Amino acid sequence: MRKRAFTLAEVMVAIAFISIALFAYVSLQIRLMYSTFKLEVHQMKCEQAGSALATAAGSGRTSTPAPAANLPAGLSHDAQTQTWTDRNGSHTYTIDTYVRPELPGW
Repeated sequence: MRKRAFTLAEVMVAIAFISIALFAYVSLQIRLMYSTFKLEVHQMKCEQAGSALATAAGSGRTSTPAPAANLPAGLSHDAQTQTWTDRNGSHTYTIDTYVRPELPGW
């Protein structure tokens, strides 16, 4: 009785399939690493631009507290105003913020 074994052709086809799958996996990992790197660079540039914009916009801001008589107890008001001029004229942008300090122990 003869022993059943794999032929050389079957082994070569199996190795070809495994190497194709391995190549695809390594290629995917390289592409993911490159995408992660590009995303980190983009995020860093966005953070730098936001920081520069906040610094530039912060120079013209004024804070105007509202009269305490008009607000409920424990609530404070802050108005941030930014004014700029461009080719379309002068513009003013105001953000009104109402803040209630957190209670101690919460």
